[in-house]
Amino acid sequence: MRHFDKLYVWAALGIMVVLPLFYMDFEPKEHPGLNRGINVVRYMSADRQLKRTAFQVAYPEAKPEQFVAWMFSPMGAAIWPPVEGGGEFSQEE
Repeated sequence: MRHFDKLYVWAALGIMVVLPLFYMDFEPKEHPGLNRGINVVRYMSADRQLKRTAFQVAYPEAKPEQFVAWMFSPMGAAIWPPVEGGGEFSQEE
C-alpha cells in the first residue's frame, strides 16, 4: 500500500511539472515579417511547387544558391504569390 502512495505523489508531481508547458508559447515574437518570408520560401521551394515551375529545367543540380538566383530572376518572379494590397486583384476577388 505504501508503494501506491508514493506512485500517486510522483504522478501528481509529474503532472504539475508538465502542465505549464502546455500554456507556454514557443513561437518567436520577433521579426514577424522575416517569419512570413521564411514561410513563403518554404512554400515556393517545396518539391510539389518546384515540379510546376521551370526551375528544375533551368537548374538541374537544384542547389539552394541557384534557387535564390532563379527566384529573383524575371522567370522566377513571375510565379510569386500575390501580395496583399499589391493591386493584382480587386477587393471583391
